[in-house]
Amino acid sequence: MSWPADSPCDRTSLATRCPDNVARRIDSGYLEYLFAVVLTIAILVGIKVIGALLVEALVVVPAAAARNLARSTRGYLAWSVVTALGTGVTGWVGAIRALRASTIL
Repeated sequence: MSWPADSPCDRTSLATRCPDNVARRIDSGYLEYLFAVVLTIAILVGIKVIGALLVEALVVVPAAAARNLARSTRGYLAWSVVTALGTGVTGWVGAIRALRASTIL
């Protein structure tokens, strides 16, 4: 079914404003709740996945960088600690500066 260009019924909108559904007395409340639940689940899964990736990056990246810089096992450990502390402090300072910059505006 195709609608005119000025119709509120298009493929991107939910069925709430569609005159055809209003005329047929179709309740689109369930559709809106289903959409909200699916969106919530997608956001929760996305947050979990991003969190896992960030934690893995905090563990793997300093060790990988240290492996490229070190010549011995002792140097490997030292470079790993230095890299982890350096990136952690840099991220912390960056977050504080971003927070201060956003509160000034």
